[in-house]
Amino acid sequence: MFTRPNKISNEIKLLGRYQLTDAFVVLLILFFGMGNLADYIYEPIRLFFRLFLFIMTIFWLSPSPFKPQSKNIGVLMDCLKKDTHTYFPDGIFENEWRKIDDYR
Repeated sequence: MFTRPNKISNEIKLLGRYQLTDAFVVLLILFFGMGNLADYIYEPIRLFFRLFLFIMTIFWLSPSPFKPQSKNIGVLMDCLKKDTHTYFPDGIFENEWRKIDDYR
């Protein structure tokens, strides 16, 4: 028998977790970070730089413990886009509070 899927998605997933854009980011880091950027690093620590770059890439593309439906890089972007304005009360309800205080 034919069973209906519970969830239909247009995302292409690799290994059940990573999307196609994540694969693009990994390839970009491999070509740019491991190649061009690593050439500017002091030769004895270049291997450690490449290892660090690989570990950080895996970390940023892994699911966040705070928001499991998003990746760590998405949570970081949400934190950076957070609204930091301070809002003040607009005074609409001040008259109502005065009436309540006068009634008491």
